[in-house]
Amino acid sequence: MDTWAPGLVPRRVEEISLPEILKSLDLTQEQFVDLCILLGCDYCDKIKGIGLKRALPLIQSHKSIEEIIRNIDCLKYIPPEGWPFREARELFLQPMVVNTDEVTLEWSDLDEEGLVQLLVHEKKAKYVSSVRPRETSRRPRGIWTQ
Repeated sequence: MDTWAPGLVPRRVEEISLPEILKSLDLTQEQFVDLCILLGCDYCDKIKGIGLKRALPLIQSHKSIEEIIRNIDCLKYIPPEGWPFREARELFLQPMVVNTDEVTLEWSDLDEEGLVQLLVHEKKAKYVSSVRPRETSRRPRGIWTQ
C-alpha cells in the first residue's frame, strides 16, 4: 500500500500479519515468542552463536527453548547464566496491561531524581550522563510538528 500526505514523500508501507507469518513459518504463537527470545529481546540476553539461520530450524524441530537447550551442544552454545527466558516468554504471552478507562494522565514537572532512581537503580537501565537539555514546550512531538 502506498501512503501519501501533502508535503510528505510517498513511501511504501508493508503490512505484516501475525497469523500469516505463523502459518508461513509453521509455528505456534508460543514457538514464535521463543524464536524472538532466541534472536534477542529487551527482556534477556540470547545464546551467543544462535542467530536466525540456527534459531528458526531449532524452534521448528524442537518446538521450545527448553527442548533446544536439552538438544544443543551446550559447550558450543552456552545459555547465559540464570537466563530468564521463561520470564521473558511470560511477559510476551501474558503482558501486564492496564484498563485505559481507569487511568488519568496528568502533566507535571519532571522528577529527574525519581526517574533515575526508577530506571537505573530499580530497573537496572544504563545511565547516560550526557542528556539533551529538556525542551520547554510540553507539546507532543512527532511527524505532525513543524
